[in-house]
Amino acid sequence: MISLNCPMMFRAIFFFFVLSFFSQCASTQKIDSEPPVKIIEAQSQSWVAGVRGGGSGTNVFLTFAETIAADSLYYQGMIAKLRPLQDPSAIKYVARFSFKKNTQDDLVMHSDPLKEYGNTVVGVPSKTFPFELKKNQAVVSYKKGTKTRYFKVANIVQLKQKLFPSRPPSVKPQ
Repeated sequence: MISLNCPMMFRAIFFFFVLSFFSQCASTQKIDSEPPVKIIEAQSQSWVAGVRGGGSGTNVFLTFAETIAADSLYYQGMIAKLRPLQDPSAIKYVARFSFKKNTQDDLVMHSDPLKEYGNTVVGVPSKTFPFELKKNQAVVSYKKGTKTRYFKVANIVQLKQKLFPSRPPSVKPQ
């Protein structure tokens, strides 16, 4: 018969729970209380292509007062890389989010389920979103030295939706 020392077993179980609690706390992202640079402007604009299957999405534009090593934007449950825009008058970045709406997926629909093998499920997030944000808020990840840091952007202004024509405008020869 195995003799277990109850106080020792209790300590081991208690220690395990304490460690698991702190490991979960360490994995959450901490948001800086203040942005490291002044945010001059934050805007989002959804768009839809005018042709069937042309796609749709949302672009989020951020203008900063100073340069920053911006990396990614967390917005409305999605994550996208921030790309610098060429604008000599300001420091601007854009994050481009593409949606499945108005895209053509090559789905095989057949009475035999084996012939539908390879179809992908639409609308399932690939990652868990690490932040709880309102609809008009986002989080920017940026590099400070070798560390990744985060700050919140509030009051993102929603611009009018941009509707692209069905084809590019014709160019008249000169």
